[in-house]
Amino acid sequence: MLEIVLTREDANTEFALLAEWLVEDRSEVRQGQPVCVIETTKATVEIESPGAGTIAQLFPENAEVEL
Repeated sequence: MLEIVLTREDANTEFALLAEWLVEDRSEVRQGQPVCVIETTKATVEIESPGAGTIAQLFPENAEVEL
């Protein structure tokens, strides 16, 4: 399973909204493939897979996730 780590874009942002999954749960992805969209107070960002592997969706869409 691939681990996708979300990082803070600025010191004041502690949480982001997981707005949308772009892949199905347990699907195979390639490195660099967009897998989800997150929203912070300042931006909407498409997150890419850090490597090839299987995605396990641990958070539902519209969940608030800690950065």
